[in-house]
Amino acid sequence: MSTSTYPAFPIMAVFGLLACLIPLKWIARENVGIVLYAIWLAVACVDLLVNSIMWHGNVLNHAPVWCDISSRLIAAVGVAIPASLLSIMRRLYHICTMRVLLSEHRNIFNSIQQKRRIFLEDVAIGVGIPLLQIGSLYVVTCDRFLIIEDIGCWPCVVNSWLAALLMYSWPVALGVAGGVYGVLTIRVYLKQRKEVNHAFQTANVNRQRYLRLLLFASLEICLTTPFALVSMILNLTTLPVVPYPGWASAHARSSVVDQLPAMVWRQSKASVVRLELSRWNVITCAVIFFGMFGFSADARKSYRVGFWTTAKLFGFKPRETPLPPRSSHQFRRRVATLATLSSGFTDRSNIGNGTRNENFALADVNHPEPSSNLYSTTERAPQYHVQSDGVNAANSSSEIQV
Repeated sequence: MSTSTYPAFPIMAVFGLLACLIPLKWIARENVGIVLYAIWLAVACVDLLVNSIMWHGNVLNHAPVWCDISSRLIAAVGVAIPASLLSIMRRLYHICTMRVLLSEHRNIFNSIQQKRRIFLEDVAIGVGIPLLQIGSLYVVTCDRFLIIEDIGCWPCVVNSWLAALLMYSWPVALGVAGGVYGVLTIRVYLKQRKEVNHAFQTANVNRQRYLRLLLFASLEICLTTPFALVSMILNLTTLPVVPYPGWASAHARSSVVDQLPAMVWRQSKASVVRLELSRWNVITCAVIFFGMFGFSADARKSYRVGFWTTAKLFGFKPRETPLPPRSSHQFRRRVATLATLSSGFTDRSNIGNGTRNENFALADVNHPEPSSNLYSTTERAPQYHVQSDGVNAANSSSEIQV
């Protein structure tokens, strides 16, 4: 049974995957949260792409191992995206409020121990929370997995209040926490903009990148948090909510695979909205991600390097930009400088006697000997000569320059 989202969704999933992977080259130095966000989005795009192709128009269980992995990835990605955004916002808030530490104790802030602690905190939020979600899925799961026609593999849970607590509420709570950090960060920045900008300059923090990351995280939170709230409301209002039957009863069908044809789930508008929004929300996040980071100065530089690297394979080379001509004033100043230097040079073999080398050429100024002294022997820098057995030290040892 063909749908209106095929083949549009697989094509957009491919673009979403590329949109997540391409900017990774130049955003890797931003912070851990944005890298985890891009990786989770790329994983989600691959998962949804494979599912939309393999189960287009069928509900056959021809890849059970893949469905075991895919159903858990879907549950993990549902909280990984808001968790990564929370990690980003939390780091931006700390950077904005720690301006005194950044400006006065820069060495402490950039120490190895501090960087390691920051890295572990971001990984704990961006990776640890999704792993906890996978564990929570096992508590409320009822069947092995669910195969939905035109959608693919999907987690199957007991729609109870325990599932609402362990599964549905995590994305909403993480989104709200990230939003609170975002509001606090914007408030601090607007209230003390001059002090924060000065601290950024002192700590070598790129203000443009900081503001771009803040805008990106704010847009994504405004997109994902309402979606998570709507999805939770639809699950609790359009589907029957049953009491949790207990561990034994909930896992009695742990080896059963449910199959849901498109003609069944498309009869419910709530199911269509919930499932389609779950897929297209990932694509939308990928598009916003590329829109914010795919056209920056670093991105354009990387595109230019990649283009000419490929073009050189076919014999094309970039046009060399000629150096700008020197002005007459610069030329006269250059000649005067060379003349001054040439007047101060002496023949090293006669330094001890103070005699000049009359054969010294002006052209030699551009190619002096590696060990030649650029100071005058009488005016520019005094020379200290150590006599040894009546022999001038200038001919037998190196000069001491003061």
